[in-house]
Amino acid sequence: MRGVLAGNWELVAQWVSAVATVVALIFAAVAAVAAQRVYGVESKRDQLNAQDRAQQALALKRAQGALVSAWWNLRAGGEPAHQWGVYLRNASETPVYRATLSVVDLHNSNTTVALEVPVIPPGETTFHPVSLPTGPGHAAPAPAPVDSDAQHAADFRVEMSFTDSAGVRWFRDQHGKLSELGDEVMVFCDESRAGALTDFAADFLRRNGVSVGFTVQDFPVLREAFIESATKGDAGEVLICPHDWIPELVQLGLLEPITISERRLSQFQDRALRAVTVDGQVYGVPYSLETVALIRNTALAPRAPATIEELADIGEALCARGAAARPLGIWVGAAGNPFNLQPVYSSAGGELFGALPDGSANPADIRVATDESIRAFGRLHALGERGRGLLTCEYTDDTETIELFGQGAVPFLIAPARMLGDLRGADIPHEVQPVPPLAGGRRPMPFVAVNAFVVSTRGDNKIIAHDMINDYLTREKVVMALYAAQPRPLVLRELADSVRAGDPRVSVFHDECVRGELVPMLPQMARVWRLLGQAQADVIRGDSPAATARRLHQELARL
Repeated sequence: MRGVLAGNWELVAQWVSAVATVVALIFAAVAAVAAQRVYGVESKRDQLNAQDRAQQALALKRAQGALVSAWWNLRAGGEPAHQWGVYLRNASETPVYRATLSVVDLHNSNTTVALEVPVIPPGETTFHPVSLPTGPGHAAPAPAPVDSDAQHAADFRVEMSFTDSAGVRWFRDQHGKLSELGDEVMVFCDESRAGALTDFAADFLRRNGVSVGFTVQDFPVLREAFIESATKGDAGEVLICPHDWIPELVQLGLLEPITISERRLSQFQDRALRAVTVDGQVYGVPYSLETVALIRNTALAPRAPATIEELADIGEALCARGAAARPLGIWVGAAGNPFNLQPVYSSAGGELFGALPDGSANPADIRVATDESIRAFGRLHALGERGRGLLTCEYTDDTETIELFGQGAVPFLIAPARMLGDLRGADIPHEVQPVPPLAGGRRPMPFVAVNAFVVSTRGDNKIIAHDMINDYLTREKVVMALYAAQPRPLVLRELADSVRAGDPRVSVFHDECVRGELVPMLPQMARVWRLLGQAQADVIRGDSPAATARRLHQELARL
């Protein structure tokens, strides 16, 4: 009996111990959950406190800058009567220094006037009279009639940069937004445009206390370099690019929308604005157009060819007697070049996409394997390396072909307008004409690109970058410097007419830009270029036109 009782007591003891263990575990779990909740609350509180401290620090940092302002208005009394100018107010208790102010005409960047104020004393409001420029290209609003005062005040704004008493540099834009300035605005572009803009970097630094730097890349890798830098959070502020890059960069969240007045927009050519607009929003400030045309050495070929075949006949005859090394210079390259080849491809009936009702490209309507496009690939094949030899993939870039033309080694050149700048030092008499059609073919329809300034969402100095491309880089002297470096047709109406009148070669390129086909604006356009270019190069090297066209259709359908 004692053994049974002892055994029962042992079972009871084990049971009690187990229950106690379970209870302890439950309490431990409850305590852990409670501790976790407490930790979460404390952690969140710490985060909120850190955010509060950061906001307080920022508010403290901005405290003086927020009290400094400038605006455009009539002088309140005094002489002369009806004097317009800038009111400057420092409502803080300490001075601010090195203030630079720009009176900005919202509709005309050439009317901008800059002021420099070394010191703005505390607690003062001062008036600085401004005489706006008059004459061609300017708004000429001063002195304004009394009944136009309201409109005049609405048309002008004041931007300013200044250094506060703690040594921090600030910028207040034309809409009154205050932002801290970094040391530099970084521009992504190719070498020639960097060289043209460098001359203005010192002036921009003097006016705003911000330097302009350049990330220079060869054009074929510029887009990839910008995207790679942006994904790492270091894309700089400004990119100069063709319009067909914009949809992809917008889709990736890498571009800022641009705010610009309707009257200012009206100064740009309509198709240039359409090219930088995505879903109704403007994402770039256009400055030039680009297309290809035929440049002819008039000493070797005095007569303009009426067709591509006649061009080939003339070139081959020159080569046969040793007067030329090749009948035609056109950069196709190992990977192809649809932009340069488009006049020949389109004259043969080749297409890329159908069109939507608004005229834009319809990527769902792929046209590269239609009967007409297959025949166009066939014409490229017949003119290619296993045919007549007029088209070749041997040239590595446009520079190589322009050098051959400048040496008198080729009588004809199919090249973009920017190559005209490289002919300045060459003693070669030449004329420009549209690329002639193929015999029995359609009138060539070249592709047209619009070059534009865009602002990155990832830049540290975005506010000043917007000001730079909206106002500074659209001034006549800057646009003309870019034109001098690479003479492309311009998109500001007055300047476009001026350069056309001054250079008949540019006038031909401009007319081709007006009637040509805008490069399709699709997020996948970089991949479309790559596939189309490779297909055209393969056919020129001797691949089957029909098989290549059908393969291309399948590849485009998978994008």
